[in-house]
Amino acid sequence: DAALATAWTFSMGGALIGFVLAMVNSFKKVISPALVMAYALVEGVFVGAFSKIISTWVGDAGIVFQAVLATFVAAAATLAAYKFFNIQVTAKFRRVVMISLFAFMGVMVLNLVLSLFGVFPNGGLRSMDNPMLAILVGGVAIVLGVLCLIMDFDFVERGVEAGLPERESWRAAFGLTVTLVWLYLEILRLLAILRGDN
Repeated sequence: DAALATAWTFSMGGALIGFVLAMVNSFKKVISPALVMAYALVEGVFVGAFSKIISTWVGDAGIVFQAVLATFVAAAATLAAYKFFNIQVTAKFRRVVMISLFAFMGVMVLNLVLSLFGVFPNGGLRSMDNPMLAILVGGVAIVLGVLCLIMDFDFVERGVEAGLPERESWRAAFGLTVTLVWLYLEILRLLAILRGDN
């Protein structure tokens, strides 16, 4: 199918370019609004293409709407919990989340490399052949995504309180975009696994 092949091309290209832009934006001392907007544009292409691939695999375009809705609900619930339960993002909280995040990403990169070289069949930890393991990994990713959202909300709140320059709002927007995109992709993947397992 030509449309699906095009979606794969845009998905892979968007993922690679998006990763490079994310790294550049993350390590720049002075945030660049143009680079943040470029990242958002590229991620839009990637997310759209990836959504097309998943909805085609599942055979239901409605799964994309469900994932979008679930992402907004998760973000709203996380914000509500952060405000109403007065969650404190301490240095220890931040350290534990970052260590967990880097450990998870390290395992996922290793899993990807071993899968590409055929050591792990069909995606390894992400394999649809082992739905329970894939659901577990996806669940861990979603929990980490929610914790990252809490840190994003804390960054915004602290920035406002500290009277940071208006330019820093772009850094906050970039952080939220990265987290929300990741959360959406993990929720979409989880819904696809659950749908495929039925």
